Amino acid sequence: MPCDREEGFVDLERDGHRWIYLVPMRVRFAETDANRHVSQASYVLYFEDARTRFLEAMARRLGDESGNTFSWWGQGSSTVIVNQFVEYVRPAFYGQWLLVLVRPERVGRSSLDLAYLIVPCDRDQEVLTRGTTRVVRIDAASGHSLPWPPAFAPAVAALMGREP
Repeated sequence: MPCDREEGFVDLERDGHRWIYLVPMRVRFAETDANRHVSQASYVLYFEDARTRFLEAMARRLGDESGNTFSWWGQGSSTVIVNQFVEYVRPAFYGQWLLVLVRPERVGRSSLDLAYLIVPCDRDQEVLTRGTTRVVRIDAASGHSLPWPPAFAPAVAALMGREP
């Protein structure tokens, strides 16, 4: 049965935290192992997909009045992961619909700490996986850290319910 949740900004309390972005996804056969459960490496890809979608949604939110949006990769910048943590709680299985929840934990000059929670779509109080990543924005040519656009940190802080 397909998941009836749509991707986008949300305000959900799960696992003792407030989550602000949701991405539904279905487990594909290629993401599983011989036991039909999700391979541990696939969770990192789920985090990557949710993180990219969250950053793209933030870019759309930060667009100017003419509808132009900030391009994360089109202005000589990129993002890199400097650390990542995954906690496997319960297995997910082939064909299962999952919700990947995202929340920012900290925003710095050029870094962003994100947390993730993966739950089944039909039992969204049941935790399958938790994780975190630290993303750093870099200049693509030099590899040096690059500050977020001026509006980014205040916008993320507002989503976190904090002052920048």
